[in-house]
Amino acid sequence: MHKPETGKWTLTAEQQKELEKKDWEAIPNARFLDLYHDDFQDGAWDEVCQVFDKEKIADKLTLLVVGVKTNE
Repeated sequence: MHKPETGKWTLTAEQQKELEKKDWEAIPNARFLDLYHDDFQDGAWDEVCQVFDKEKIADKLTLLVVGVKTNE
């Protein structure tokens, strides 16, 4: 997935097809998304951290995003 020669993270064709089969919009050239504690209210940050098993230790999380799914 990581291409050291370009420094970019990209999905293989197989990974992209697998995501699309599951109704995800694949992002072939993966993107980073920074989440900050200050952007969340009412304990929502704690819930986000729990998902990634990072409770009580993070004020920022950086996610490598390879797909998106919405409720549309």
